[in-house]
Amino acid sequence: MSTKGILSVGTPQIKVVPSQNTVIDLKRDPGYYANIKIIINYPSPYMTISEYTSGNLRNSYTIDRPYQITYILTDDDQITLNDPNNNYDVVVVVQFVQATPEAVMLYRDVRFKALPVTKGFGSVIFTASQNWQVPSGVHKIKIIAIGGGGGGGGGYSSTYTGGGGGSGQIMYSEVFVEPGTTLSVIVGAGGIGGTGGASPTAGGNGGASTVSDPNGNNLCVGLPGLGGGGATSTANGANAPAANVVPSVSPEVIGAFGLPGSAGNGLYPASAPVLPIGNVVSTTNIQTIAYKASATNSGAGGAGGAVNSNGNPGQPGEVIIWWGD
Repeated sequence: MSTKGILSVGTPQIKVVPSQNTVIDLKRDPGYYANIKIIINYPSPYMTISEYTSGNLRNSYTIDRPYQITYILTDDDQITLNDPNNNYDVVVVVQFVQATPEAVMLYRDVRFKALPVTKGFGSVIFTASQNWQVPSGVHKIKIIAIGGGGGGGGGYSSTYTGGGGGSGQIMYSEVFVEPGTTLSVIVGAGGIGGTGGASPTAGGNGGASTVSDPNGNNLCVGLPGLGGGGATSTANGANAPAANVVPSVSPEVIGAFGLPGSAGNGLYPASAPVLPIGNVVSTTNIQTIAYKASATNSGAGGAGGAVNSNGNPGQPGEVIIWWGD
């Protein structure tokens, strides 16, 4: 870009922002404009970008494949990003420029360019079952799958409490993939809570969280937590045992590790286990990814029902896919 009419160019600021409800704030002094680059590293049919000038909506559009969007000397004061179904990382570069009005008229433009090769990194968090297409240029992904937690058992009418539901298993795998391949992502549901009263019932088992290829091969499986037992007239309900680890055997998987779900704990819900950091999981941002999962309490078991009370349902599982590190 020519420098005609440009008075000063600031240092580019690079940041990684979430795709859900992110506001890129471009408020600046009079005479300052912005060069902006937004890099979307994987396709999402629900990614909406909205542009605001002086507080008024100027334009809004939906992105349905990997894109690099560049604004040259824009006078927008806000740009918002929103994907209501997924939460993943978007790379944003902002550079403030002091320019004359003549330069703005000459250079201001919006360009859309499909990315033939995806570089850098990205991640997506699934809290509902859906299909997902491997981004362009991505040949290896990493997956965490957490099974749904089991429901707590119901409490007896006058004396005893129900057993706590077990948490879902957590499983990690590294997988070779081909760009453009559509993977099936299933997020396990939480088990229902048992009914309390004179004839308490056990809590329901959770559902497995899985990622599989078009041939039905499992790439990562997080087994579900089991339901806690209902109380009886003579004893509290039995806490659910921990789910066993079953590593994937699909040929695309180049490494896998898992931990069993936690056992139920009476009236206290069992939390999903946390993967260790270090030589077991070869990634630099596993701590951030794991925190996103644990912060939502995904896969936790339901607490057992108090006396004459229903058990609590288990928490749904979660699937996280990321690449590039």
